[in-house]
Amino acid sequence: MTSSEALTWLYSVQQFGIKPGLDNTRRLLRALQLPGTGQRFLHVAGTNGKGSTCAFMESILRAGGERTALFTSPHLIRFSERMTVGGKQIPADEIAQGITCLRSVVSGWDPHPTFFELTLALALDWFDRTGAETVVLE
Repeated sequence: MTSSEALTWLYSVQQFGIKPGLDNTRRLLRALQLPGTGQRFLHVAGTNGKGSTCAFMESILRAGGERTALFTSPHLIRFSERMTVGGKQIPADEIAQGITCLRSVVSGWDPHPTFFELTLALALDWFDRTGAETVVLE
């Protein structure tokens, strides 16, 4: 599956809408054995300014020598903007590989994971595989 095909599938799951609660997220992360061990997380919550705060924190941590990962949403132009490691966006082949894996994992699930749940799982899996030490997410 190409990254374009993978993203087409990912966007198609928006038909399932949003589902309050964390049960499906926990189920998905358990299925992928995420998060890995040894990572630190900085979770920024609130109404306004989360993306800017996350970007500032990631930049400060990276300047201090941390191997950082950043997860934000929504993207402005490209889907890959949502997730970076060391300031570099997720490559197209990693998107294709990750979504292909996710698609096979969740095939037949009821309730089906949402777009956000799958995007978060894609990011956390990539962060784990690339050895990110500190994950900043909104």
